[in-house]
Amino acid sequence: DDTLIVFCSDNGGITSSRSEWAPYRNYPLRGLKSSGFDGALRVPAFISGGALPKHLRGEVMDGYMHISDLFATLVH
Repeated sequence: DDTLIVFCSDNGGITSSRSEWAPYRNYPLRGLKSSGFDGALRVPAFISGGALPKHLRGEVMDGYMHISDLFATLVH
């Protein structure tokens, strides 16, 4: 009941002109890591588990979250 599972990705595919890294694409989104386009900003994430408040279970958010302070938010 006190478990919380958090999955989040970092910002998109790597930015490089090296041909061996060519498979890193964010299609159909434009942009790569460190750009201001959706390919760097829109990444999958989910939070699940028994510690999640019941009124939030099963909810889907189509918005932004910032992971830099995720730990501090969860332990608060």
